[in-house]
Amino acid sequence: MAKLPTPEIPPEFQASSPGRILNLIFSWAMILAFTWILLDNYTAIVMLSLCAGMLTVFLCRRVEIPRFGLVAFALALFLRLGVVLALHPPVESDFAVLLEASQLFRDGDYSFQSWGYFQNWAGQTGQVIFQGLLLRIWSSPMAIKLVNCLAASGTVVLVYFIARRFFQESAARAASLFHCVSALPLTMVSVLTNQHTATFLTFLGVYLLLGAPVDFRADVCVGGGGSLPARFAAGGILLALANALRPDGLLALTAVGAYCLFAGLQKPLALHLKRFGLGLLCFLGAYLLLSGLLSWGVAALGINAHGLSTGNFWLKFVYGFSQESCGQYSEAANQAISHLTAQGMDRTIAQKTVFWSELQSAGFRGLLQLFGDKLRILWKGSALLWPLGYLHEAHPFLYGCVQKYEYFCSVSTLILGLLGFLHSRRPGRASVEGLLPAFLVFAAFAVYLLIEIQPRYVYGIQPALYILSAGGIECLEQSALKRT
Repeated sequence: MAKLPTPEIPPEFQASSPGRILNLIFSWAMILAFTWILLDNYTAIVMLSLCAGMLTVFLCRRVEIPRFGLVAFALALFLRLGVVLALHPPVESDFAVLLEASQLFRDGDYSFQSWGYFQNWAGQTGQVIFQGLLLRIWSSPMAIKLVNCLAASGTVVLVYFIARRFFQESAARAASLFHCVSALPLTMVSVLTNQHTATFLTFLGVYLLLGAPVDFRADVCVGGGGSLPARFAAGGILLALANALRPDGLLALTAVGAYCLFAGLQKPLALHLKRFGLGLLCFLGAYLLLSGLLSWGVAALGINAHGLSTGNFWLKFVYGFSQESCGQYSEAANQAISHLTAQGMDRTIAQKTVFWSELQSAGFRGLLQLFGDKLRILWKGSALLWPLGYLHEAHPFLYGCVQKYEYFCSVSTLILGLLGFLHSRRPGRASVEGLLPAFLVFAAFAVYLLIEIQPRYVYGIQPALYILSAGGIECLEQSALKRT
């Protein structure tokens, strides 16, 4: 049967150059109209962010940048130095306590260990020592902020290095740049929080754990990277240091344990179980040994008799299940605990009593509502109160714009992260190493359902989301190329 000829489009119906431009303008006008309907006054920020994001992806794909890691570090450091010079938020709450204690440590005075804060939260002593040592070099909070800038810039580079381990170079670069200019990672460097250096050390440990692609016929990684036990031991050391600065080690331990379990169950089973079982032992051994030595050293030197113990274990759960505060810090819970201790009850038993009371009063529906509120506050809430809150009254329009931009960054990263995770698990390209960033995100999701939250706590897990986002960017790039 003869093939029918393809009908030709008459010249008068073929789109001219002005016609194509008109169609393009109308398409964007429709996108703007629908965006405005859906997002109301977020429209301008969303449209500008989308345009900037598409331009970034285009440039990362088209423009070859040699030594991109150095370029990303320089750009991130430049922006963050500008932020700490421009923003001067007041030192409040826990940050004020830590700074005052750090100044005492600088002068060789360890009397802060008798304060109630360090009796209850001895684990914060590590950050006091770290800040105190920096203040001995330069007796100004700016010394701490400069190190914050260096650590945060290093995290931007690690997002790139880890993301390109699993995804295309252009997508890894775009994800790194998005993390570089996102609202929360960019502005939080002006705040004296213990999250910056701890986050950098955590993801440096993750980078070492992943290494280069593994050749199971040898005891080393293809292309270098050292033996698997050595890499895992080094990762354990880095994560122990991170935990000494910010006691969030449970998240990393959970993620690494799940990673080793999944990796150990790959075929050939016997070989993988042996390798990753040994790796996990090296990791845990290094982590627990260094954590114990650091805690013992803090106590032995008289800095804090409680060492670096977490303390008040149940209080985190009391806050986490507080319906009155939606899982955040609760003064009402503190008063309830104080009332019980005033009657002679042991403090730990009082915390357990208040916790079970909160749990029982919530009921099943109440717990679901509480979990929903906590997820919204943690993953999509605004943490800009700390770096920019003092500007709210003087510059309400600017503050509102940055809040909208922060919300866009949070939501778009979650969407791209999920898309990237699904893209990375497709048949033919799925690797067990690619699960480690996902395990970090899921561990944070699960743990923070149960314990106290604040919007700024997501800072430490955002790099993992941006690593997964590189997969989302790659997926969208590939879909666009298939259509052209």
